[in-house]
Amino acid sequence: NAADAISAKGGIQLLAGRLVSLPPHLVLPPAAAAGYVFLAVRDDGAGIPPDILPRIFEPFFTTKAFSSRRGTGLGLFTVYEFARQMGHGLMVESTPGKGSTFTIFLPVADREPATLPVHGEI
Repeated sequence: NAADAISAKGGIQLLAGRLVSLPPHLVLPPAAAAGYVFLAVRDDGAGIPPDILPRIFEPFFTTKAFSSRRGTGLGLFTVYEFARQMGHGLMVESTPGKGSTFTIFLPVADREPATLPVHGEI
């Protein structure tokens, strides 16, 4: 979606980091945790009009129905459902004419990863 939103001279940034507290205005709150890791995709494209923003995670909703890069309306719906099922959070920030940022928040586990026994050859 970010690639479709930018012009020939536009750009996309990928951001990552850790947070202790969550920002306000989450589309989907994550499971409670002591901290979070975030991944964000930011573009400097057209942005999303405020009247469309509440619908972007609906299944089969697309603004690309009449463009050369037709969409199915399932991409952001799939992201939302995956995040919801995994206990992750989502945030969208968009300003028409300036671009959009989509951020996913992953709860950080408060325990060490399990070590599984290995049997046989790998």
